[in-house]
Amino acid sequence: MTRLLFFAITLLAPISVACAMPAASATPPSQTPTPTNAPPPLTEPPPAVLIYGTTVVEGAAGTRCWVNVCLDYVGPVTPEAPLSVEAGRGFTLNFAAGDPTETAVSWYAVSGPPAAARNGQRLWSIAPTASRPVSVVEIPAEPGQYVLSVFARWEGRGDVSYGWYLEVK
Repeated sequence: MTRLLFFAITLLAPISVACAMPAASATPPSQTPTPTNAPPPLTEPPPAVLIYGTTVVEGAAGTRCWVNVCLDYVGPVTPEAPLSVEAGRGFTLNFAAGDPTETAVSWYAVSGPPAAARNGQRLWSIAPTASRPVSVVEIPAEPGQYVLSVFARWEGRGDVSYGWYLEVK
């Protein structure tokens, strides 16, 4: 009888303790809601702008890995319309995510007709062997059409390749 009583107590005690505990949250721990004053997580890449004089043009985001979401394009992506600029002049790049820990700037000369436009952007398939990228942040001295491709990486956050379509006068 003592064994039966001991068995019944050890079996029923955890059940009574569990019933006395407050109900668990309906949200699993891995999906804990963020406080209402915190911004939502940024899943799209942050914008980057090219500032030329008083003109500000947002770059098109191309190949990227941002917040564990990766997209890969065959070449640079740019806005549809070219920005008209003067040869040899400088410009400024501004990144909404702050200064990147690493950047690489490349220019590609456009030969032939521009890439087809779709949804306000152009997807270029420019082979690096056909037009050699030059790492400079100054507008090329030769008139013509160019694709500016800027790779930016933020430590611990991700990387994005931005593009602009420029017509050098």
